[in-house]
Amino acid sequence: MGKNFLWDAKCEESFAQLKAYLSEPSVLAKPEFGEPLFLYVAVSDSAVSGVLVREERGEQRPIYYVSKSFTGAESRCPMMEKLALAVVSSVRKLRPYFQSHRIIILTTQPLRTVLHSPSESGRLAKWYVELSEYDIEFRTRTCAKAQVLADFLIALPLASSISDNVEVPWTLYVDGASSRSGAGIGVRLTSPTGEVIEQSFRLAFSASNNEAEYESFLAGLRLAVGIGVRRLRAFCDSQLVTNQFLGEYETKDGRMEAYLSTARELVAKFEDFEITKIPRSENSAADALASLASTSDPAMTRIIPVEVIQFPSIRLESSNVVTRLVTNQFLGEYETKDGRMEAYLSTARELVAKFEDFEITKIPRSENSGQ
Repeated sequence: MGKNFLWDAKCEESFAQLKAYLSEPSVLAKPEFGEPLFLYVAVSDSAVSGVLVREERGEQRPIYYVSKSFTGAESRCPMMEKLALAVVSSVRKLRPYFQSHRIIILTTQPLRTVLHSPSESGRLAKWYVELSEYDIEFRTRTCAKAQVLADFLIALPLASSISDNVEVPWTLYVDGASSRSGAGIGVRLTSPTGEVIEQSFRLAFSASNNEAEYESFLAGLRLAVGIGVRRLRAFCDSQLVTNQFLGEYETKDGRMEAYLSTARELVAKFEDFEITKIPRSENSAADALASLASTSDPAMTRIIPVEVIQFPSIRLESSNVVTRLVTNQFLGEYETKDGRMEAYLSTARELVAKFEDFEITKIPRSENSGQ
């Protein structure tokens, strides 16, 4: 101790303010039937939190606070998944409010796009289905009203993430595919912190392969512009698109000229942009998305979560090479001379026995590309 301490008027004033604050806690508001409510969410290194508010004469009044600490696995999720977890946690704890009100989620992150593009994570697909039963709208948060946020936000580190995004560019991979069954495009956008947004579109009009490549390029640029990307590195396996954009190829076709002009208008919205031609083998993710779209039924909307099967569906101590065709082995036209294949066939027959009617047919690989 040994130090002189002086309790002056400023100390007394601060102490009085503290007592007044502690003795007069904020009163939670009661929502009116049918009015829209607003949800703010925040993420820290160890927890997520949210606050549900209502607007009253221009002021936002808190209705309920929610928080959840991470488990070991959750703490290692990408930031966008943590943000989605904050929304899901709020929905689960505040279900009556979500069932009786339209909820507007205010965020500066591309949360809606991430939840609608869940191909990288089975968790996101499950959360998207869970949220789809409610009337939820995502809006960009243009300002942080202090009364709402000052009490609870552990703040998703916006300042640092924005500065990181300015310094480190996002990466964009695009590809288009055109065939007799239709045309489709694939887009894969990756943030500097590793979050991935994937989109797959089927073109509802006739398009050549070069037009499909341009459509994928434009779709990727629109996605990046829409979520506020400032610096972008684009990668495309189309020699024509890349070289036309770089001015190394002339655009002798009117349609190609129109596509190029539209691309330049979008690129002008970035602070820094660069496009690179890459081999098709390095663009496999976007190529798979494009192929899926080009062979899909345009009337079918579907979500395909990519899960992992850790171990074979059979139990067998020995391990051999798989060399027999499934269809012919099941039909008894091929013998199962391999013990591992015999175990697979036995497991398949046990499962098929549970159906009233079952038939298996061998088809060419070309007919199985998008099913």
